[in-house]
Amino acid sequence: MIKHLLIFILLFVNFTCIAQNSFELSGRVIAQTRDTLEVSVLNLSRETGVVTNEKGDFKIDVSIGENLYFSSIQFEPLEVEVTSTILEDPNYMVFLFPKINELQEVLLSSVDLIGIEETDIKNIPLQPYLSAANLGLPQATKPLPTIEERRIYTASSGPLDLLINTLNGELKKLRKLNEWAKLDRLVVQGEQAMAVHYFEEYCGVPEAYISDFIYFCAQDDRYKPLLKQQDKLKLFEFFEEKGPAYKEFRQW
Repeated sequence: MIKHLLIFILLFVNFTCIAQNSFELSGRVIAQTRDTLEVSVLNLSRETGVVTNEKGDFKIDVSIGENLYFSSIQFEPLEVEVTSTILEDPNYMVFLFPKINELQEVLLSSVDLIGIEETDIKNIPLQPYLSAANLGLPQATKPLPTIEERRIYTASSGPLDLLINTLNGELKKLRKLNEWAKLDRLVVQGEQAMAVHYFEEYCGVPEAYISDFIYFCAQDDRYKPLLKQQDKLKLFEFFEEKGPAYKEFRQW
């Protein structure tokens, strides 16, 4: 009996060690738009991440059972659990779908227009503009919650939900996803603040690495306040200052 117990313990320990081994996962992000450059690949379990190259290829350290999160501004996010099948696949591919932005409904008027501006203006019936303000209704002053914030609210809306999602780690994972989403939005703001040639000429950063450079800059506590101030001159000086540090980080 003792012999069998020892064998079971040894097998269990061996299996646990194998499961915890770290591997470098190589893969490629595929999308219909073929615009797979700089898709964020995050290891939620280790809180580390990389970005894809111009072909959509990526390499990241993982272990079996860890969760990978693929996100980009133009694609729907995707979460994948690492399995032995994924690690054994030499041509592992991840398929992402573009985000669909719903357009407002367009109503076609039945009013006949003759092409004369003064006459047409008189023939078009006008309706009073209605808003919460002119109807005397209370107005919302807070911005609408993001998708991530709504998921956190749902996971903690009741005592039982809060307890279950805290114990199974779901709430912690949702909060981490919310942090990454906020970081993504800050990076996009930084990219839109300056022209591409600015990063290349003044910071020494190639166009393919601009997003990665801004992720690097976002780790500095000065970055977020500079974005809020909307002072392009100070932001210009900040990026230029971070250029040499980023090139040293990249070992260029």
